[in-house]
Amino acid sequence: MAAASRVGAGQMAESLELENVSKRFGAVAAVEPLTLAVQAGALLALLGPSGCGKTTTLRIIAGFERPDSGLVRIGGRDVTPEPPNRRRLGMVFQNYSLFPHMTVAENIAFGLKMSKVPRSEIPSRVSEALSLVRLPGFEDRSPAQLHRYRRRLRLRLHLWLLGAMLPRAGEEPAQVARGIH
Repeated sequence: MAAASRVGAGQMAESLELENVSKRFGAVAAVEPLTLAVQAGALLALLGPSGCGKTTTLRIIAGFERPDSGLVRIGGRDVTPEPPNRRRLGMVFQNYSLFPHMTVAENIAFGLKMSKVPRSEIPSRVSEALSLVRLPGFEDRSPAQLHRYRRRLRLRLHLWLLGAMLPRAGEEPAQVARGIH
């Protein structure tokens, strides 16, 4: 699972802070009190064995879990009580999937529609997204028709589409995928 940012043209990434965040599920301590500060634009990897709290920590940051204690700050603002849709973050699960009944283009357009991107912009944004991940010409294929390598590229595309913010000219895909906003 990866946390994704909504960094688009002209937007700056924001810092992320966890202050004494903890989470328990019954008798199990999923996250011991954790304090963490990530500077704007930094890349962070959470590494550890299965069950050590990586996924729960990401779910807390994204707002899908509420910590039992502690604060989550983005850009210095306490977002702990805010729901996921108010945090301007996205999340891609390890076992990501697309709608199998939709084409590649329809899957991309769906995220843009849900983010209320103007209808007139959607075709060009879909085309731009496919070009950025080197998938032009795959618009009308089903997700099942994509080779495994192309599915990995699709994951990067999803990171951008969670926020309906795609990189603009001159912006590298890595800049978009690594920022925290």
